Amino acid sequence: MQPHQVWLVPPLKSPAQESDNRRAGYAARRFT
Repeated sequence: MQPHQVWLVPPLKSPAQESDNRRAGYAARRFT
């Protein structure tokens, strides 16, 4: 279970899911 796979998923989800993906990406970038 890698944290990158979370926001590595393609943006083919609802807008709400996209927001979550963006948040996860931001967190992953800040954490990295």
